Amino acid sequence: MKQIKPESLLSVNLKVIKRHPFFFLAAMVSAFLLQFTAGLFPAFIEKQMFSFFENKIDLPLGVWFIIILMATGFLFTAFAYITMNIGWLFRTKIKKLFVSKMLRAIILQPKEFDTSEAIGETAYKFREDIDQLSSLLTGTFPHFSTSLVIAIVTVVLMFSVNVTFTFIALFLIALNIGIITLLLPKVERRRENSLKAAAATSGFLTAALQSTQEIKTDYKNQNFIDAYFNINQKAAKAALQENIGSSLIKSLFRLGHQLITSAMLIFIALNIETISFSVGDLAFFISLSVSLSNFASSVSDFFVSVKQTKISLERVQDIYTKAENEDEQLDMKNPQEYNIESIVVKNLCIEYPESNFKIEKSFEFHGGEYYFIFGAVASGKSSVIKSMLGITKKAGGEIILNGKIIENPESIFVSPLAVYVPPTPQIFNASLRENILLGVSSEIEVNITEAEIQKVLKITRLDKDLETMPKGLETKIGNLTGGVSGGQTQRIGIARALLCKSKLVVLDDCFTAVDSGLAGEIRKDIAALDDLTVIEISNRKPNLEMIPQIKQLEF
Repeated sequence: MKQIKPESLLSVNLKVIKRHPFFFLAAMVSAFLLQFTAGLFPAFIEKQMFSFFENKIDLPLGVWFIIILMATGFLFTAFAYITMNIGWLFRTKIKKLFVSKMLRAIILQPKEFDTSEAIGETAYKFREDIDQLSSLLTGTFPHFSTSLVIAIVTVVLMFSVNVTFTFIALFLIALNIGIITLLLPKVERRRENSLKAAAATSGFLTAALQSTQEIKTDYKNQNFIDAYFNINQKAAKAALQENIGSSLIKSLFRLGHQLITSAMLIFIALNIETISFSVGDLAFFISLSVSLSNFASSVSDFFVSVKQTKISLERVQDIYTKAENEDEQLDMKNPQEYNIESIVVKNLCIEYPESNFKIEKSFEFHGGEYYFIFGAVASGKSSVIKSMLGITKKAGGEIILNGKIIENPESIFVSPLAVYVPPTPQIFNASLRENILLGVSSEIEVNITEAEIQKVLKITRLDKDLETMPKGLETKIGNLTGGVSGGQTQRIGIARALLCKSKLVVLDDCFTAVDSGLAGEIRKDIAALDDLTVIEISNRKPNLEMIPQIKQLEF
């Protein structure tokens, strides 16, 4: 299957703007009004005020005209802050867009997510990198682009006051920008190092929280604290280096322009007798220089932010370029419309070179049957079946579904055609109802009746557990609420699979924590379901004499 190609920063931002043009426009309007009321508008008021007091111009309404202008500026600022709130909503929508894309890449892909990172490191990208991506489009870019427009108008107005001074100011500003731009590659490298170090800290802490009891029982408390302290020191050092570099560039931009402004004022003072400036013109020119100062500041912020955002985009795209393109055309359209008549596997080979493990198998499954595959631990049972489903890669062999060779099983054996239940399903901190409906597509969930839910609860014997739950299906379960037992966890996973209404259900060692008698009852009820093919994998061979429908295969 084709891999998703990494997109450029420009392409990503254009797509976001196209999707939410109104919110982007609000962010731009807010930035423009704030820039306008901070630079050009005060300069215009000062020019009118000083010229009026010098008797150079007549103002309608006199001093009241100045007061009206100031009140208008206040209204502009108030409206800018109102539109700024819409801009913050825009930031939320951008975060949602990227997070959804990343989650789709991880969750909807049939294959196991290939990552060399700790879970916490990947989770860190959902927070810090997404924040950086959203801040560029909702804050830094609108501020830069609107300040650029105002800077152009400012330069035109400065030319109208004095051409020579304006050329000198522009030359010095361009020189300042050119020098600082040479330092930007260092910002990019330091940003990448900082994010990696911070993500490593998050990954270490996540892994530690998942093994708290192991740390305690092995008396590794102090070792853990020392290790966490060391990794935090590295992250702090990387963050400090990044902040120093970014702050240095921003400070140099501001300092450079302040020096330029000071030099211009000194030059004007030394040549005051030969310059035909009025007090109003002088105040106007100095105020306009403030607008250029704001522009110089926005240039530094924008360049630094672009470099930082580029790194964040690469880190985020690293997630969904590892996943297959979920929008690619499948070999078989609408898999839920197909019945499973037969699955034939010929010389299916899997291998793990690092452990010198290799196995090759051939077998056949018929639709509507319940197959129980048993064998020794580490014999490759789960690996072969997961390879058949496309969850893991195969080294060779053919997979034939209903007489048709399947080149990409990962695009076919997906819900609702097929569903895989791991030995330890994930339980989320949500209600029991939400947990058992978690794997169900929205189209199917709409059509699931309460009677169907109760039927599945009865099959998995979760109806008995409901009697001890104060709020029934609405009872919160998960780690934050005390959790559920291992047997309940496995039965919730089975209930999820049955509610998906799939044609094929693969149960990978899903009864290890369930009482043997209870497991037998559940198997019997599942085997009695119509048009359902079941493949159960286990290391232990239970007594299946009372369930003749189950076909046993020794691995």
